[in-house]
Amino acid sequence: MRVTLNYKTLSKGIRNALSEGAMDLQDVKALRKNVEEYIIPKKKWARMVIIMSAAMILFMLGLSVMNMRKANFVNLEMTLIFYAVVIVVLAVVIGFTAWLNFGKIITQYNSSLKKGYPQMYEELKL
Repeated sequence: MRVTLNYKTLSKGIRNALSEGAMDLQDVKALRKNVEEYIIPKKKWARMVIIMSAAMILFMLGLSVMNMRKANFVNLEMTLIFYAVVIVVLAVVIGFTAWLNFGKIITQYNSSLKKGYPQMYEELKL
């Protein structure tokens, strides 16, 4: 199975212009607005994935415990270890995917902004 992850980054020219302070303030604000409009839906998506994953894990844990009680075999320690591993793997996958989707562009924008416009950094950072 092949999975393709698409992500957006700032072009090298924009990063260089922003890092060198060569952009007009209106252009920087327009770029910030553009990046912000891109990341808002991505953050909502990430929040929804986290909520759905947590709900599924809690539901599966509840079903597992109910099934073990019905079979008169309760091995809660092993079940909790299994779910802890699942949670760690999901956290890594969701975190990496979220970073690719919106974290990378935020990092690029903020680091370039800090180099080129340190006096405006607090006002314009994402």
